[in-house]
Amino acid sequence: DKIKDFKFLEAKYTVTYAEPADLSGKIRLTMKKNSAAGEVLFVKEYDYSQADFDQSFTVVLTQEEISLFNIFLASAGTKIFYGEAYMYDLPDNTDKKKMTVKIHLLLKAEGEL
Repeated sequence: DKIKDFKFLEAKYTVTYAEPADLSGKIRLTMKKNSAAGEVLFVKEYDYSQADFDQSFTVVLTQEEISLFNIFLASAGTKIFYGEAYMYDLPDNTDKKKMTVKIHLLLKAEGEL
């Protein structure tokens, strides 16, 4: 019942809602420790178009980013992740725009049963 260790394996993101449906631009994904004010674990930017809707994409991290993530996972205490998705380079009009992005983290846990 005791987990000894966590390791980062993979991160993926999926846009699950977009308004308008033909929304396009760039997405900036930010993952932080603990809260919106926490230390940044990674920031990644991707192009987005309607063709990408509801598809899962791998967030490619550098070895340094993976190491920072694993150091945080190895530290004492409860682990909380705060993720943000920000869209920019949008068409220049006044239409209301919304999107929902899911970020999935795959971690390896080692422990005793």
